[in-house]
Amino acid sequence: MKVKCDYKGFPARAIALAFLILVAGCTAEQQPLELEAVIKSQAILYPDMEVQDWYKLLHQASMGNRHLGVEDSLIYDYLLGEWERIGASDAEPLIEYISPDSSVVRLNLRPFKAAGGTPDAVFNAMKSTWETFVPSEAQFVTYLEELQQASRRSQLDISGESLTQIIDQKREEGFPAVHHSETYESLYKPAYRVLDRRFIP
Repeated sequence: MKVKCDYKGFPARAIALAFLILVAGCTAEQQPLELEAVIKSQAILYPDMEVQDWYKLLHQASMGNRHLGVEDSLIYDYLLGEWERIGASDAEPLIEYISPDSSVVRLNLRPFKAAGGTPDAVFNAMKSTWETFVPSEAQFVTYLEELQQASRRSQLDISGESLTQIIDQKREEGFPAVHHSETYESLYKPAYRVLDRRFIP
């Protein structure tokens, strides 16, 4: 997926990082972002996102991490295994704000590790998030509708037909969580955890 914007030669990731730094200065009491701004920042950071990656993004923004639904020990062991496999790097933003009110974030593990963070701190934040976060299917549906509107306005190079297809399919399935696309996994090698902003380590 390609975002249709003209930034006159500036590196796309640099622009997205600047956007994220700006967002980081906001609080819930300040004017919230429009979902469109979140969509644009993600499209700049990850220009080859596919429909299911957009679905996943908005699912996380509205449903949090409650879908994990397994024993604490399994979640912790999986986190430890991933922590050992990834390298420490500051080549990506530490935090990505993925909801319009900035309350839901993706904490990228590589820069967190580079900053001296620990897997225990991540796990505790994850646990606090799934114990307190209130998922909203209604909000998720609203986000999907806004994504469809962005597609119709040609702000994103995304197939309206494929977007409608996945929404209809997942609605019948009860709007489950999904994995990233193979393209996204191959290009971006995501390593993050979805958190409530209040619990960022």
